[in-house]
Amino acid sequence: MNQESPDFKSGECQRTGDWEVSKVDVYETKTEGAEFDVIAICWCKYSPINSPLKQLPEIQIHQDLQEV
Repeated sequence: MNQESPDFKSGECQRTGDWEVSKVDVYETKTEGAEFDVIAICWCKYSPINSPLKQLPEIQIHQDLQEV
């Protein structure tokens, strides 16, 4: 059985990497007493995040925290 979750929407999200889920296959078990009720297989695609790199300001370390 191939189902798409009603919560699955294409578009932007708050992902933290360059991979995004493009499809989810859900398989329900027909075996009574099975360890799992459902197995989900997620298909992913490489989709780099377009995030420009910005130089960070130089770190200022308090004198008391510096080792001599």
